[in-house]
Amino acid sequence: MGKFNAARHLRSDEAIADYLAQAIKEGDKNLLCTCLKDAARARMVNKFAEDTGLNRLECWRLLEDTAEPGEKTIAKMMETFDLREEQPVG
Repeated sequence: MGKFNAARHLRSDEAIADYLAQAIKEGDKNLLCTCLKDAARARMVNKFAEDTGLNRLECWRLLEDTAEPGEKTIAKMMETFDLREEQPVG
């Protein structure tokens, strides 16, 4: 059995929004970045990059496990999914 791929299960904008909302509730910036990466893969990273105004490579770089995107960048990514952070993450 292969590695679990959350992006395969995020088939609608509502599913993505629910997934990210749960990550926000956890209050863990690393978890949120992981979930954003899953959401970007689900939406197809090219479309995600276009929606955020970033290029594809920049999107992946910002979502790598070792990356530490700033609050403004995270907020911009969240806006592409029509979400806003209710509380600071990090």
